Amino acid sequence: MGWKGSDVDIRDLYLVAFDYYKLYLKQRTDSFNFFLVLSGLMVGAITLSLKESLLPVSLFLSFSLAVVSYCFHGLDVRTNKYSTYTREHLLQIYEQAMKSEFPSDVDFLMTSISAIKHKTEPREITMTQVFKIVFIVFFFAGCAGTIWSAIELFAGHL
Repeated sequence: MGWKGSDVDIRDLYLVAFDYYKLYLKQRTDSFNFFLVLSGLMVGAITLSLKESLLPVSLFLSFSLAVVSYCFHGLDVRTNKYSTYTREHLLQIYEQAMKSEFPSDVDFLMTSISAIKHKTEPREITMTQVFKIVFIVFFFAGCAGTIWSAIELFAGHL
């Protein structure tokens, strides 16, 4: 079973692409969840170090928060690019199956393609936009904490 002139089974092709799609989505949400936990701990540590007047520690942690936010944003952009690329391939496989003479392949794909097509429909706010907002907020919180800690730390030396 497969396309004319091809020994590739459309189901196998689709399942491999769908497994990669699921992998990228899971990797993206897992890394974002880890970022939230790590950033929350860092914000708590920054708050505590400012309360205890440990300015060098708060300076380091604030700068680290900004760097971590920037790095995780970069990872999210990369993973989003891969999931978008994989989703486009899944839709191409679906379109190719619709042109094929194998209705059983089309029936098989119809069961799971609706979720993928749903992801391409425009929405008011997307997961990418929410992630970007969170990364920006933590980045600027880290920058603000760095500036505040540096001013407080070096104000006594002037």
